[in-house]
Amino acid sequence: MNSQFKNCENCGNVFIPANLRQRFCNPDCRHENYYELNKDKFKQRSIEHYNNNKELRKEWQEENKEKIREYQKEYYLNNKEEFVKLDKKRYLENKDTIRERQREYYLENRDTFSEYNKRYSLENKKYISKYNKIYYLKNKERIRKQQQEYRQKMKNTYLIKRQ
Repeated sequence: MNSQFKNCENCGNVFIPANLRQRFCNPDCRHENYYELNKDKFKQRSIEHYNNNKELRKEWQEENKEKIREYQKEYYLNNKEEFVKLDKKRYLENKDTIRERQREYYLENRDTFSEYNKRYSLENKKYISKYNKIYYLKNKERIRKQQQEYRQKMKNTYLIKRQ
């Protein structure tokens, strides 16, 4: 048995080789080193495989639509908190752009929104009326307070203008 110590060529750890030709401390380091040396070749093979199997992939996706949907749904449910965090982060980073696009979209489709709102109001008069009554009953005091503040403000404004 050889008692000579060697340094692993990949990670640098000291190890006792099983034979004189051993260069790595374990198979994982050997594989990692091989991958690092041949990374471009693996990448090229991957691209070729992807390009050569587009039709097969599409067929498989068509055949397994339901399976894919189930997997995606389960994945989303298991990682919902992460998705929510990412969405909030993206929104905060792009808040101005998002608002500007919403504004532009609204301006371009103003007539459509107007028609939709009119149609919704006509179709849901009873529901809207019921909702408004419930809202008013729950917020009666707050509404009265706001109205009094508004009246006082208007009264003060009128008195200032008269002077």
